Amino acid sequence: MNNLQTKFERDLQRDRFFYSKEPVIVAVSTGSDSMCLLMLLLSLPTNLQPTIVVAHVNHELRHQSAEEERFLAQFCQQHHLKLEVSHWPKEQHPATGIETAARGFRYQFFEALMNKYESAKLLTAHHLNDQAETILMKLTRGGQLSQLSGMATRRQFGPGELIRPLLHYSKAELREYLTQNQVRYYEDQTNQTLEFSRNRYRNQILPLLTKENNEVLNHLASFGNQLAELTQFADLQLGRLWQQVSHDGNLVISQLSKLSQIERHQVVRYWLINIEQLVDIKESQIETVEQLVQSETAQAQLDLGNQIVFEKEYQVAKLSRLSNAVAQEFKLEDFVSTKPVTGAIEIWLPPEALPLTIRKADSDDEIRLKDGHHQKVRRILIDQKVPNADRLQQLVVVTRQNEPIWIVNRKFTYLERPDDYKTNWQKLYFMPQLNHNLKGD
Repeated sequence: MNNLQTKFERDLQRDRFFYSKEPVIVAVSTGSDSMCLLMLLLSLPTNLQPTIVVAHVNHELRHQSAEEERFLAQFCQQHHLKLEVSHWPKEQHPATGIETAARGFRYQFFEALMNKYESAKLLTAHHLNDQAETILMKLTRGGQLSQLSGMATRRQFGPGELIRPLLHYSKAELREYLTQNQVRYYEDQTNQTLEFSRNRYRNQILPLLTKENNEVLNHLASFGNQLAELTQFADLQLGRLWQQVSHDGNLVISQLSKLSQIERHQVVRYWLINIEQLVDIKESQIETVEQLVQSETAQAQLDLGNQIVFEKEYQVAKLSRLSNAVAQEFKLEDFVSTKPVTGAIEIWLPPEALPLTIRKADSDDEIRLKDGHHQKVRRILIDQKVPNADRLQQLVVVTRQNEPIWIVNRKFTYLERPDDYKTNWQKLYFMPQLNHNLKGD
């Protein structure tokens, strides 16, 4: 028996990817990887073999696509396999990001088939080389340590799970198996183009590393496995610490202060990523949150993006998710007019400052003072005792250079006007909202 087939059957019985006769969706592109997976499944003993539904997507990206679809239809007919095909029409192809869009289309189709056939298993042919490429790409991009471990052998997907049974086998092993068993497959020529980043890792970077050490694939996979295990272990320990420092899902700062520095650092990270599920949060944002939590400042807030705001209120830290009402679009004409308006304040502006726009205040915004210095908008709101909730909604009118000239209803920037400003500058009318007191220099 072929060595790969032996290992595949051994791993299958050990890991219990599926049971005999269980319906499984198998993603097949007609490339070497997926054809190898399909043949390995077909070659299983009857008592191990699942009920196979072959899923194929014709992306209509290449002239060869139609031929590949016909080949797979004949193959499935010959082996008495159920085949499901979906086409991705050319008119739906985006101008950019086509690789990501194609993947999204494929996985929507796979999930629909899982529901149709009441299958809890989707099998894909990702292998050891794919794993090494993924880890290298993530290391290069940077990010959270827990995200650098590469692909999992199995993960939740749709109504069940996505399984990668070939993740421990190299592409060379798969190709050798196909050659020995005289299995036909198609080579996707787009895998050779260097336009896509993964292809550059596949065709340039990984081969260069393999020359340095021909065990690099296994070493990278081992690194990923070790990291995944350490991450799981750390999460268990941090989960216990979180119970000690939290109340109603919020962070209790007085309890956090009882931990060591490294424990505090890791608990804050665990809170943001695991509890609040901020998977896209930047390392710099985590550091800033940690500094605010441990600072002597009684109240603080930080916009983390995606309408999520960190808030500190004395001994409690929490995250708030803004409602759609807070995130609404504001129209400049509701705040600034070129014509006189009762109760409006007249302000003269130089032509280079126009056009104006209105937006929510950022943490780095500041305005000019009469003495030539600048003052942070955040500091002004604190000095005026503006409640935290209102600070998060504060609007500013800014110039073409994105410089705030009016903290709406709060304060104006200082503009030194030349003698002929009435000749060369434009007069605008700034309209107070909600009868707040206005202050200006």
